Amino acid sequence: MVAHAPVVWKSAGDLTFDVPGSGSLVLRADSDEDAAGTLLVSMYSNTTVKSEAVRAVELVAAELNLETGLHARDSNVTIHPSNYSTSVLSVGKHRGRLHLDDKELDMITITSSVTLGSTQTDVVWLDSVSYVETPQTVYVISMSRIEFIEGWSSFATNLELHADADIRINARVNVTGTVLAVADATCNHTGDFTITGSGALNASGHEVIVQSHDVHLANRLISGSKKTRFIGCRSVSIDVGGDGSGPGDMKIDRNELRLITATNLTLSSPSDRIRVSEVTARCNTSRTAPKTASAP
Repeated sequence: MVAHAPVVWKSAGDLTFDVPGSGSLVLRADSDEDAAGTLLVSMYSNTTVKSEAVRAVELVAAELNLETGLHARDSNVTIHPSNYSTSVLSVGKHRGRLHLDDKELDMITITSSVTLGSTQTDVVWLDSVSYVETPQTVYVISMSRIEFIEGWSSFATNLELHADADIRINARVNVTGTVLAVADATCNHTGDFTITGSGALNASGHEVIVQSHDVHLANRLISGSKKTRFIGCRSVSIDVGGDGSGPGDMKIDRNELRLITATNLTLSSPSDRIRVSEVTARCNTSRTAPKTASAP
């Protein structure tokens, strides 16, 4: 159903949508993508997916107000701004047009996955997020950049970050699950993974995987008893150790190595070389291409 004016569904009892076969439930405001349109799920409703036929639930708008629960069972839930110019999604504290606060985020109960943002979302801000629900994975997606700012954030499940450009951690982030951070997702040599001096990433006891063009570490990255892995995107060479002045695209210098706590450190460059210099700590380096790492 498509409408060019506000639409309200009301019922004294249940309001049921039948999905023939299998499919998705999409609630979209701002269909003309002019950055004006609010999706309100009011306190008088309670949205529940009762059939396995519903594979996905998608909420799209310029602004969102979620006043009651969304119980999606094993359907995948996606929330993202409509595709207007410079679209922004903010999670936690209010930082942008489409805003999802902690209370709203915790209203989403699901066993499958939650996706925040899309490949049409320019920026995703995360500030003081505390997500206590445990879907299989939380995905955060942006066509440009993802940034954790100011307040501490925590996730009680696996976390995947995918940005066409940069991923920047400017606040402390705790994850009780595996972390996959993919900057420069399109492999065009424009996206870096950064942990600033005021940021940190702690997934102690779980694997951390970072794919990017370059890496900048000014504070701790912790996988503890599990592996940390850095992957260079297509045609990215890697320099490990030294003072960071080598010719490699991805540089992890001696000071950055000291900030990594892991039982195993793996470095992979699928189509280029790895140079190792002045590394004194015990580490494990490997690559997926049939070449050996070289040291000057």
